Amino acid sequence: MSATIPELDASHIAHHVRRGVLLDSNLLVVVFVGLWKPSFVGRKVTGGEYCERDLDFLTSLLDRARPWILTPHLLTEADNLLDRIGDPGRMECRRLVARTPPRVKESAPLAIKVVDETAYPRLGLADAAIVRVARKHSCLVLTSDAKLHDELLRRHHTTLYYPFLRRFLRTANQPETGGPTDYFGRGR
Repeated sequence: MSATIPELDASHIAHHVRRGVLLDSNLLVVVFVGLWKPSFVGRKVTGGEYCERDLDFLTSLLDRARPWILTPHLLTEADNLLDRIGDPGRMECRRLVARTPPRVKESAPLAIKVVDETAYPRLGLADAAIVRVARKHSCLVLTSDAKLHDELLRRHHTTLYYPFLRRFLRTANQPETGGPTDYFGRGR
């Protein structure tokens, strides 16, 4: 089940968030880097395509997620992307990652099972693991990867393609007062 952008509203997203959220590795890096040092979001560490407003949305979403689902494969990819920071920042950021919130649920599909997924040759190990975990937990997958998003849609999993969602959020949720946007229509 997936929503098209015109159908999206805060209640729709909030409904799916209650079943758990799984972010792809690129979005996970935005969160990790942003929690460590928000001013680094948008630099080469996060690919230059993200900004602090993206961080605000992602952290707001994760604040409501029960649980926040991770896989060892995603954590490995995200950890490798953190190498872009360089030391000492990389070590500081990794210390923050090590203090994961209690609502994080690690789902660890065996790699030998993941490579049996029909999606593995097209997507690779980390994204094929996301497909497997999404099936197991019926969670919302938020991804910036079009191939992963398309695969999840083919399998009728709940997924949102972040580049489309970002455009929707930026036009639909412009704060009138210049204050922070509450993407979900209620207090944090």
